[in-house]
Amino acid sequence: MSNKVFLLLVLIVILFITDVIVSALDEKQDAQRLSKVTFELNSAVESIFNGALVSSEVMKERVFVIV
Repeated sequence: MSNKVFLLLVLIVILFITDVIVSALDEKQDAQRLSKVTFELNSAVESIFNGALVSSEVMKERVFVIV
């Protein structure tokens, strides 16, 4: 009977350690994923505002030519 209890405790400890390792790896992957997403969003916003800046310059030139 005590042998079964010991095996059960060992199994629970192994499951607990596995859970801790997996959650630590998930946190690291989430941080890397967040960094990549932030970089992509910054690039997208930068291209949008650069496009808007070019458009506003073109509009200024058109208005200046018309006047």
